[in-house]
Amino acid sequence: MKDKIKHFWKKISNKAYRDYDKGLHFSKINEHDKALKYFDNVLKKYPDNSDVHSAKGSVFYRRGWF
Repeated sequence: MKDKIKHFWKKISNKAYRDYDKGLHFSKINEHDKALKYFDNVLKKYPDNSDVHSAKGSVFYRRGWF
């Protein structure tokens, strides 16, 4: 399973990976609006990325939007 995940992340663009990383950063410091913006940027190009959907769901949970 880990090989599939690593393989998927190798396929996406560097910008998408950086946006995902920025989203995680902003999520950790409770800048939820900024985090969602970056996660949405990734999902526009890679809508099937479960890692990004999971991270976005975590933000929704922290904000009480579940």
